[in-house]
Amino acid sequence: MVVCDGRINSDIEYNLKSMGINIIKTQKQKVLYEAVSYHPDILFHHLGGKEIVIAPNIEDKLYYALENEGFNLIIGKNKLERKYPKDVLYNVARLRDVAILNIRHTDEVLLEELDRRKIKLIDVKQGYAKCSVCIVSEDAIITSDIGIHKKQ
Repeated sequence: MVVCDGRINSDIEYNLKSMGINIIKTQKQKVLYEAVSYHPDILFHHLGGKEIVIAPNIEDKLYYALENEGFNLIIGKNKLERKYPKDVLYNVARLRDVAILNIRHTDEVLLEELDRRKIKLIDVKQGYAKCSVCIVSEDAIITSDIGIHKKQ
């Protein structure tokens, strides 16, 4: 199963489905500005396994689709809002036992959940930490963000 931006390219969608991958497409979140209004990594953070910290004000369809897939949804404290930094509250890049994030702009519930799991926090200036990296394995990312690169 994969959660994709609701504007996913039809060829990519077809290829994922042909590999037997179930797709949950996000719906437009009207509280966000257009460019990120469908981004899964803006709407929630997958803690691993079946646990997700999710914004309290997302559209119900995504919430129920994830719940129907068996995920335990932990509701975050802060609502997403249109303007930065209130749109990056759940935008955390995760590698095994490390999280790359801007601590000042991360939801309190998400921070508590990461702490409970003893996840090492790498604080960066980039609020769009997850949007700024491509995770290639549990131990490696690709980024063009110099601040994230220097913190590694």
